[in-house]
Amino acid sequence: SKVDYVINNGLGGIMFWELAGDFDYDSAKGEYFMGSTLTSLAYDKFNQSGVAYDVHGGNPNFTVPAEAVDITFEAKDFPVGDD
Repeated sequence: SKVDYVINNGLGGIMFWELAGDFDYDSAKGEYFMGSTLTSLAYDKFNQSGVAYDVHGGNPNFTVPAEAVDITFEAKDFPVGDD
């Protein structure tokens, strides 16, 4: 509903405060794991909206930096089962 609201009102996009609640359940293993339900849903809705979302956002004077910071992380010790 929130992504639909953003698209329908021509807003610039969304942000996630925390993705710790974005999990999925593997019934074969009987445990939860880090998922991408929220991010996949948002991506799919924006992608199918027909609106051209890009890195420039709402500022026409924005320029993409020439350099980027390479950041990686490892999610571990994620609760299993019903923990």
